[in-house]
Amino acid sequence: MIWIASVSRAHLLHRHGITLAVEGNDARVRDHELYVARTLDAVRMAMDHVFQLYGEALIAGARSPSGPIFLGSDPVLAGRLLAGTRIASGDGRIIAAVGRSPTALPADLLAWMGRAPMQDGRLLISPPFRDPATGAERIYAIRRFMRAPDRTDRTNRILAIVPMAPAALLGVTGDAWGATNTDTVIIGDDGIVRARMIGDRVVPNVRLSGAEWAWLGLGPGAWDRIRHGDAHGRHSGEGGRDHVARSASFHHARAYPLIVASAVGHGATLNPFHWFGRVHLAGALTRTIAVLAVAWLAFRAIDAQVRRELALAENNRRLLVAQMMGRMGEWSWDAATDTVWRSPVLDWLYGDRGRQRKKLADILPGLDPEDRRRVEEAFHVVMATGEPCEFQRRGGAQDGGRRVRRVIAYPTRNAEGTIIGVHGIDQDVTTAKRLESLESRIVQLSRLDAMHLMAATLAHEINQPLAAAANYLVASRRLLARPGTAPHPEIEDLILSGETQVRNAGQIVRRVREMVMKRDEHVPIVVSGAWHRAAELVEAVTEDRAILFETEIDEDAAMVIADEVQLSQVFTNLMRNAVEAVPAGPVLIGLRVRRDDKGCVRLDVRDNGSGVAMPDHDVFAPLETTKESGFGLGLIISRTIVEAHGGRIWIESSGAEGTVVAFTLQNGVP
Repeated sequence: MIWIASVSRAHLLHRHGITLAVEGNDARVRDHELYVARTLDAVRMAMDHVFQLYGEALIAGARSPSGPIFLGSDPVLAGRLLAGTRIASGDGRIIAAVGRSPTALPADLLAWMGRAPMQDGRLLISPPFRDPATGAERIYAIRRFMRAPDRTDRTNRILAIVPMAPAALLGVTGDAWGATNTDTVIIGDDGIVRARMIGDRVVPNVRLSGAEWAWLGLGPGAWDRIRHGDAHGRHSGEGGRDHVARSASFHHARAYPLIVASAVGHGATLNPFHWFGRVHLAGALTRTIAVLAVAWLAFRAIDAQVRRELALAENNRRLLVAQMMGRMGEWSWDAATDTVWRSPVLDWLYGDRGRQRKKLADILPGLDPEDRRRVEEAFHVVMATGEPCEFQRRGGAQDGGRRVRRVIAYPTRNAEGTIIGVHGIDQDVTTAKRLESLESRIVQLSRLDAMHLMAATLAHEINQPLAAAANYLVASRRLLARPGTAPHPEIEDLILSGETQVRNAGQIVRRVREMVMKRDEHVPIVVSGAWHRAAELVEAVTEDRAILFETEIDEDAAMVIADEVQLSQVFTNLMRNAVEAVPAGPVLIGLRVRRDDKGCVRLDVRDNGSGVAMPDHDVFAPLETTKESGFGLGLIISRTIVEAHGGRIWIESSGAEGTVVAFTLQNGVP
């Protein structure tokens, strides 16, 4: 019974050990395949960046015999992986490079490129070739871009080429495996080896023998399965190199013409069982001890596997917690089946648990019309252009409320580079939006508080001088009206104008106080009326200056919702700043009024002055001024008035040609 039990146990453990070796090696190959795909994704995205940003210049360079363009200052290309990036014309001439790359590509590489089935936009990985600059072996990531309309013109064709050490595709192996009996191979779908590592040593200039192909599980039958869509496989057998029993697995790299294959010896798992088979013949006691030893070793092997699985589960749990804390989830849409998949976190955020897959046609009718338009437009843009798209929408939540969601959509491509769907992330940004609104409101309230204090001070200090000035003007007019006094109509007109402006000043102080006290008197008014009123005042106080006023007002923006006196005050402040910005010569002050893309009225006031002298400061802040005298109140008063009307004011441009100050108000055109 001891013999039967021992042999049966050893046989079962032997089979289980082989299963562990096969499955463990298969898991490592999947991880390595993901690493290779992500590395090449980074290379492909960097190529997209170069072509999108420098495409026209590169096409021009392909048609010109001038020297190469150096792209070393581009931060996207600053990483070590992309340090040797080159852009070549269709005939192989270097037209741009990162760093001081050689002006010619290896002849063997050019010959291989001429034979390779190159397609526009598809990333190819070459076999190893010797780099003429360093003498080291390099593999080359190559992608061809073609610019319409003439696709037969070779000058319209450019090649993005990134040289990489073979170890760049083997980085995960050295960190995660490190076993001397592990053999890792990266093979192109043409059957040529790109990179190979035995243990932690990269093997240069590799060629696989027929026996090695067989024990890797990549014989002729496997190639046939791959060509018919089989993306992975595994195999156990004796190695053709050293006749060691191994477990081999291969996986086809998603979206790239590469196969990741690896084989690991059974010795680490099966040696304890072989030892048991040799010693059990020594007797029952020896067999008993051997069974205990095998059980202990098997327990350790299983425990290590369990620990790895638990660590993976813990990492997934942490990722889930991080997504829940960030209120973010993943989603994807398959265009062929119209199926939308959502991660569990996203279902939780939407309050729709247990339904991770739905039809897009079933989801769209339940959206708001505006959200539906945004989703359809984003999917159309991504599918048509291949460009990522970002938008915001309002969606339901698990509490039944409405939340603001930030959605980013990316194209999903198959192995040929064809867009077959859309995937991306969906994040709840309601809290961030609320914080932005609260911060904006706090800033506005602080400005209104400061304006309230300033208005109270101005009212107290200015009302008495204004009243005295009004009394003097009334007394002067009465003196001129005495019987027997010679008539002076010009003087009487000036006195009447002075009385009007004093009353206007009093109204301005009163209305500023009313504005900060929330007593709104905003009604539809004609913009040109407030403009001409301000122009008359500025001309009256600057009689010694030649001022030319220009206006251009669109009919659909001729009226705004505002207080006419306050709007005239804003115009007056900007006009006076314009006059002071031109120390000598004629002053040109223009007004351009039109609707913006949000339906508001945008008003641009421009001058021909020397520009704002302090661009690094907020010229709208209290007591900030660029003039030698004055308190800097004009622009802060203007800003407070505009914001009290629900608008915004900013410096659109400033330079030697003059300054343009822009602000927005609500449209008053019915």
